[in-house]
Amino acid sequence: MKSANKTPRSFDSNAAKQTEQNLRALLKAPSSQFAFLASFEQQLRQAELAEKQANGYEGPAIWATKSIVAATIGAERFTDLPKLLLKVDEDIPLSTVNKRRKQQAANLCAYIIEQATLLELTPPEKLLLLCDSFIEVWQPMMYAPDAYPETLLRVARAKASGELPALFTKVAAKLDAASSDESLPLHNKTVYEALSLLKIADEESLTTAHWGSRSWLAMREDLGIAAVRMANTRESTKTIRAALILEHLWEQGIVYAGVQLARMYFHVVSPNRVDKTYAAEVIDAAYSEYKSEPIPSSIFTMKDSEAELFQTYNTIKTDAVQHAQDPDDVLKFSKQMIEAALTAAGHRFEGFAAFVLSILTPDFAPMQNAENEVFFKLREKISTFPMAEAYCQQMAQSSDIAALKQRF
Repeated sequence: MKSANKTPRSFDSNAAKQTEQNLRALLKAPSSQFAFLASFEQQLRQAELAEKQANGYEGPAIWATKSIVAATIGAERFTDLPKLLLKVDEDIPLSTVNKRRKQQAANLCAYIIEQATLLELTPPEKLLLLCDSFIEVWQPMMYAPDAYPETLLRVARAKASGELPALFTKVAAKLDAASSDESLPLHNKTVYEALSLLKIADEESLTTAHWGSRSWLAMREDLGIAAVRMANTRESTKTIRAALILEHLWEQGIVYAGVQLARMYFHVVSPNRVDKTYAAEVIDAAYSEYKSEPIPSSIFTMKDSEAELFQTYNTIKTDAVQHAQDPDDVLKFSKQMIEAALTAAGHRFEGFAAFVLSILTPDFAPMQNAENEVFFKLREKISTFPMAEAYCQQMAQSSDIAALKQRF
């Protein structure tokens, strides 16, 4: 298994040159979606050439992409980029990558508006949305951009030519087969085509026969499974793409994706990219969404997925209790941890009954084994906080705990 580079890399002059070349390639590629950006660069190039010629320059026209790169990343000049001492996307937390790209889209949007006035251009109505989409494809500060941008453009062309239904049928079948049988290879091309379909397709382009069909819904779930497999490789580029896939699925309300996204941010990614705060936010939202359903278990197609929600929630809340020092926080996290574990024990998910009894009734004879030592230490921590300890003592006397004891 190839591991992620643990030494943070700077966005140096070589990286700047590479991202400028990538930008040129994107603007040269035929894409109706980004046609305005290509036109903007051409007119900006002509304006910069005219300014140079007014100062005596007699050479050929030079691409204006360096100006666009500098403005997008946040430098006055292209040559200033290395001086910013920024890290490449692969070597910063995933949540920071997302914030960075939102800022890059805003920078690009502002730059276009500023220059459009001078160039007498009329920007499209939804310019910021266009810039958001373009930044996702361009990936300006990725050290090694992957094949997703090219795939997204190819699928966009398929949409324009009316070929999306045929592409969907082929991709959905391949992704379903690979997701159902781990012995089959999971090709990046298939995953990226499925993600591109999810982002680009609509009812008109996919046709009513496919839009909202069982196959369409299954492809979304299969894509989540594929993202988890990509994340488990722990390769930096695949990890970033897996996170973006899961975030897109999570934004569409797929709780399973939220669970996996929280797991990634908490401990799957390399140490310099872990973001436990964001992981806690995501798992809280996923668990809240789960509880709000009339029949919570119905949102999962497999029982294992429901169990994984509780396992991830328990892992994150246990860690929160271990590291909290404020009495109110220890009480809050202890309540969340125990109440969710009781629910999981009620569903008879493996290990939760022993977890709850070890925390609340550490003296209960059947719990006296080495496997539960870590839980006993957690209770020792809780016992030093009077409010949280009182809560545990109260819960230990409840009928739910009496019922759990009967299992042992």
